[in-house]
Amino acid sequence: MKCSYCVTYNHKSKSKFVSGCESLRLDNVRSHEISDDHKISHTSFLNANKAPCDQPIIKAVINMEKRDLDIMAKLFTTAFYIGKHEKPYTDFIKLNELQNKNYSDNISKHYNSDKQARNFIKYIAQPYMEKQQ
Repeated sequence: MKCSYCVTYNHKSKSKFVSGCESLRLDNVRSHEISDDHKISHTSFLNANKAPCDQPIIKAVINMEKRDLDIMAKLFTTAFYIGKHEKPYTDFIKLNELQNKNYSDNISKHYNSDKQARNFIKYIAQPYMEKQQ
């Protein structure tokens, strides 16, 4: 007998329920069910099968106001430019200041740092990285 959660989401586990447990005793099944490895696998299963609108980032985007959405679009566009043209992350700050002057938005208040540029680029690159795997 194998645990489908652990086989799929935690195949590196040393649990008998990954390789195949020959014992059908209820105590063994219950002890596996409360094990940390199984809980991690079960959580991974639940996260993988969430509807997109139930994910926190999607909920946050849905609830954003139009102005905030426009600012985020400008930040992502700037980050995309930096990533595509292989510019240093520190250019993100200067480009945001330029956008503030051009559009008179307060873009730079919360996201004006090279660390935020890295975060934006990470989220932009994520679908491309998944395609390569």
